Amino acid sequence: MSALQNICRSQQLADIDPRIVTNVSLNGAEGFYETFDSGNQAEKTLSPGFTSVDRKLRNRRLKQALHEVQVVHLHGVWEGLLRSAARSAGAARKQVIWTPHGMVTQWAMSQSKLKKGLYWRLAMRPSLPATTVQHFASTAERDATVSVALLDRTCVVPLSIDTESFGTAANPEFLAERFGIDGPSVLFVGRVHPGKGVEHLVAAAAHLPRKTCTFVIAGPADSAWAKGLQDRIGPTGPPFVFTGPLEPTDIASALRSAALFCLPSDHENFSMATAEAMCCGTATLLSREVAIAAPAVAEQAALFCRRDPKGLAADIADAFSDPARLSQTGDRAARYAREHFSLRTAADRWRNLYQATP
Repeated sequence: MSALQNICRSQQLADIDPRIVTNVSLNGAEGFYETFDSGNQAEKTLSPGFTSVDRKLRNRRLKQALHEVQVVHLHGVWEGLLRSAARSAGAARKQVIWTPHGMVTQWAMSQSKLKKGLYWRLAMRPSLPATTVQHFASTAERDATVSVALLDRTCVVPLSIDTESFGTAANPEFLAERFGIDGPSVLFVGRVHPGKGVEHLVAAAAHLPRKTCTFVIAGPADSAWAKGLQDRIGPTGPPFVFTGPLEPTDIASALRSAALFCLPSDHENFSMATAEAMCCGTATLLSREVAIAAPAVAEQAALFCRRDPKGLAADIADAFSDPARLSQTGDRAARYAREHFSLRTAADRWRNLYQATP
């Protein structure tokens, strides 16, 4: 949701009028509409199209919506609405930009490989017009895309965050006041899901002294897998606090009050949470599989970490061993985020992309 929100906000700064066509209403999403300038945002909610009547109505409304726009920007891969929109856009000779959001990388396609491969070849790929421009949030995402899903025309436009206001009203004592955390903390923000990296933090904790830190896991953790992971946390090693999902303002406060943000993920095509942590001036410890990690580490605005238990534990301990370096990394991270992830920077990139496409 935040990625879509910030894409639309940056496009508005570029004098682009985004219209959203979706299967589910975004109107009730907290923080979504109130952050848009009035009069510049439109939303059309269409049925998923499970019946033939729904599909006919959906396609008719899609064609009507296409008359209002010059460019059709698709987000995702697997929804039937995307195929319908792509076919309608091709028939109407509209330029199509397609953002797969990391769903056609080698890692992603290896999950349910046969099913995804068949869907791509038989359903999604034939629906995309030949002139479609494939948008990636990072060069690492583009390079990791499976060859069969890599189109001839591609572009890289990083996602963006509101670097001017994000975290400025954040409470640096949030974790202590809300959760009673005393001492240094390592924060993870995101879904507690296989491959996201929380499992690596749990395994690494067994190799760290208890007083090293408190691990704070902020995100949905109510699945059977997540509950099983929590059951594996041993009596020794640093404690874990699972906060559940946090409100957007609370996420900013959590990031500002954490000593270290750590994302030892197996796969991230961008990572909004990392960009937000950097914007807050929080030192970030990232696996090489986080797409925006390498450029940030090259400018000393982030630190690399390993994913194996002993290696990750050593990297966390090393980060805390030099408070001055940790502080300097956070300062450089804030400057890096303002330069690379601001809405204004993204606005210029979107304007150039849309003007360059016929």
